[in-house]
Amino acid sequence: MALNFNKGGKSGKYFYLDEEGVDYGPFEISELLEKIDRDTLVYFKGINWTKASEIPELKRYFPEEVKVVEKVIEKVPLPAAKPKKSPILLIFVVFFIIGSLLTYSLFKYLDYTKEQEQIQFEQQRIADSMAMVNSQLVLEMERDSMNDALNARIDSLNSVESELMFLQNQDYLADRIDSYYSDIVNNNFDAYNYYSETVDQFISLTNVSPEEVNNVFTSERDYTDEEIYFDRDTFVFDEKINGVYYFTYSIQYRCFRIRRNKTQECDVDIQIGFDENFQIKSYKELKVRNLVFR
Repeated sequence: MALNFNKGGKSGKYFYLDEEGVDYGPFEISELLEKIDRDTLVYFKGINWTKASEIPELKRYFPEEVKVVEKVIEKVPLPAAKPKKSPILLIFVVFFIIGSLLTYSLFKYLDYTKEQEQIQFEQQRIADSMAMVNSQLVLEMERDSMNDALNARIDSLNSVESELMFLQNQDYLADRIDSYYSDIVNNNFDAYNYYSETVDQFISLTNVSPEEVNNVFTSERDYTDEEIYFDRDTFVFDEKINGVYYFTYSIQYRCFRIRRNKTQECDVDIQIGFDENFQIKSYKELKVRNLVFR
């Protein structure tokens, strides 16, 4: 987190070479993909010039080409005509083939019947397991006496999943937020430990990477001697949108502002969004309250 009250914009990090060896950039990834193909050489800080299809974070935009290989079928000369076999032998061979086919068909049918029985057994087992899970869930909801706010949200499957996720992981998420602010205060912060590979919003920046979040903390800043208190009692679930779980809470913030040569104190309302892997997808400062300089 950066309590950046002097909010800035974003900038791209990608460069590419055209066919004449002229480099262009920097671009955001969305702009870059409109200008290159899988064999275009791309560069950004930390790598050498590399084909776009060989860069881990870009290769998913360039699926492997499937080559169609034509199979050449050689013409085999027909065997020479053989002498006619005895009709009795031919009849025996025909009956043998028919018997073999019937036997094979019988065994295939028996295998199919057994497979269908196994499928029905698995389907019934899964149905029984789901019924047991649903029964346990109902018992847990009754035992824990969920409050009226939770009952009001249970109007769809998505709201049920969101509320259950909040109840089951509230302490874990709060611990991660505590650790997040502790790393900032102790200058040990690394965005890769907390943020998703693609971050929808970080304060005023949108569609950024963990590396760009790290740059905010490593660049020259106006804030020193930061103290951050996370009020866990204000940590509540807000909503779920497109697979992102949003929570709101408040922090008490104190720092020394170099440019003002004063100590700043304030309360900040935060909205934070987690993906299904509990990595941060969004971090917004909603409101600054009780701002004072001493």
